[in-house]
Amino acid sequence: MPRQDIHGSGFGRRRAGVTIYLLLCVLASVAFAERADPRSDAGETWNQWRGPSRDGRGEMFGTLEKWPQQPAEVWQVEVGTGHGAPVTDGARVYLFSRLDGDEVAAAYRLADGAELWSKRYPVSFRARMGGGHHGAGPKSTPVVAGGRLVTLGITGVISSWDAQTGERQWRIDFAEQAEKEPFPRWGTSFSPLVHDDRVIVHFGSDAGTLLALDAATGQEIWRREGSAPSYASPVLGRLATVDQLVTLTADGLLALSLDGEELWSWEFPMTYMRQNVATPVLIDAGAVLTGGEKRPTTAVQAKLGDGAWRVEVLWSRADLPLDMTTAVSAEERICGLSHLKKGQAYCIDTDGETLWLGPPRFAEHASIVNVPGTFLYLLPDASLVVLDGSVAAYRELARYKVADTETWAYPAVIEAGLLIKSRDRLARLSFADPAP
Repeated sequence: MPRQDIHGSGFGRRRAGVTIYLLLCVLASVAFAERADPRSDAGETWNQWRGPSRDGRGEMFGTLEKWPQQPAEVWQVEVGTGHGAPVTDGARVYLFSRLDGDEVAAAYRLADGAELWSKRYPVSFRARMGGGHHGAGPKSTPVVAGGRLVTLGITGVISSWDAQTGERQWRIDFAEQAEKEPFPRWGTSFSPLVHDDRVIVHFGSDAGTLLALDAATGQEIWRREGSAPSYASPVLGRLATVDQLVTLTADGLLALSLDGEELWSWEFPMTYMRQNVATPVLIDAGAVLTGGEKRPTTAVQAKLGDGAWRVEVLWSRADLPLDMTTAVSAEERICGLSHLKKGQAYCIDTDGETLWLGPPRFAEHASIVNVPGTFLYLLPDASLVVLDGSVAAYRELARYKVADTETWAYPAVIEAGLLIKSRDRLARLSFADPAP
């Protein structure tokens, strides 16, 4: 059982009125947790990488009339290291991390942070040149759906766990299927996707394999050999009236039918280190946004005619490359972070025209989330910057310090709050106004 710090750290000390309010919230949440069925589908909870639709949009946060002077820390617990983000089914919080050489899947009660179960297995991994400061993982965010938690380890071990009890249901080590290491240079970063009781996963190094597995048994449903994985994760969307899986491989965009047949592709190669990181973003009119280090942020549209697909470039912005940051498309705008000018936040419209450019030297990376009316930028130095999403100008509504150590993991959105994973801590923050 990890040590629980109900009083919080220096950045999150609360006033007496806030404490009373949060105690009432905890009591109400505990009552809800007892009634909730943790085996039910997560619905509109933040159950996977970048949220329920994998688009970084958190409608469940709600609308705040005013941002508080400081968010209140409901609870904080010690956890392992790694960049895997927390996910939730509405009653529990799940995290995949690393402790003492083991990869650890764990569940905590959302109401008070109490550990419900924890399972671990040993994994040896050492990052190659250029990636050491990001540690030994894991970097993949788990997904909770259908009463199961699916994790993908840094070396390519995929596991399914009973979300209620932590019992492992099945496990596959892709090293047993690959001639070479089943992961790219800096380890697996692909976050698995669950759809219609299928788990989608991509493994490989110089070449790769995309797989659909039966979520209940781990049995293979289909596989596609070819493109090597990058560090991005897939999304589901409907383009030209066709449901499809879109991912960014080491070579570029790739779209597959839900049965694993290739529909279309678009080359976007990165020859140096094969570093494609940003998850594809679906924007208006069936377009897909992609970007990468030293390459333009680009919107492409896949069109189907006479039985064949063709891909058209709609617009491109060489001055606003994305590098490791995934943009968010919401509220008729696209907000991202360029690695140029030592890191510059920006917002463009869906035609690629500039709405605003932030100050230079803003950050080296950002995990971006849209909640109604605002865009939240979580920076590696644990700053959370709240930007107005309704104006055509860079306007900070609030700026907070949300942890005592770096925050590379993506935040999870809950009602009027966030789940923040720092180096070795997991915290629940509330932005709701305290009761009078």
